[in-house]
Amino acid sequence: MSLLVKNKLGFTDGTYTREQYEKDIFRLLQWERCNAIVQSWIRSSVAPELRRGIVYSSDAQKVWKSMKDRFDKVNGTKIYHMNKEMSSLTQGISSISVYFSRLNDLWDEFESLILFPGCDCEKSRQLVVFLHQQKLMKFLMGLNEIYAPQRSQILMMHPTPTLDQAYSMIIQEESQRMSSGSAT
Repeated sequence: MSLLVKNKLGFTDGTYTREQYEKDIFRLLQWERCNAIVQSWIRSSVAPELRRGIVYSSDAQKVWKSMKDRFDKVNGTKIYHMNKEMSSLTQGISSISVYFSRLNDLWDEFESLILFPGCDCEKSRQLVVFLHQQKLMKFLMGLNEIYAPQRSQILMMHPTPTLDQAYSMIIQEESQRMSSGSAT
């Protein structure tokens, strides 16, 4: 994200290569300075024991590719464990907001591992709707049983509310329960 924000992503994905700037010494010096900055950012972001393997490289793209080749591995085991963790997560003694945040963190991490279709075709839109519905179902399934009436109410609504709408309804109920409990 930092590379994108600072407009330096091209130094890691091969968009800005040294060869493009070799004809103009001023632009080449600019490229070398930016390349050094990106390499510095990469070095400061990796574990100390990994720095030795990249300290002598002169090209941020080569460093990035090497790190990606070694560590950017998504395998069935990781996906399995993420699914298992998501399916076993329940509210328990947590507040609704803590439970919801933990679930959202897992979804975000999972979605960063899985490539979803990026087109705007009908099949993709249907897939997105289905995935949103699955998130809603998982959220509702993990709630404590004291929220069973609200869960039933949400499931009977047509159209089905969004995850954020359902969260808002449940959080309002939790808030009412807490204020009722503190009034006694």
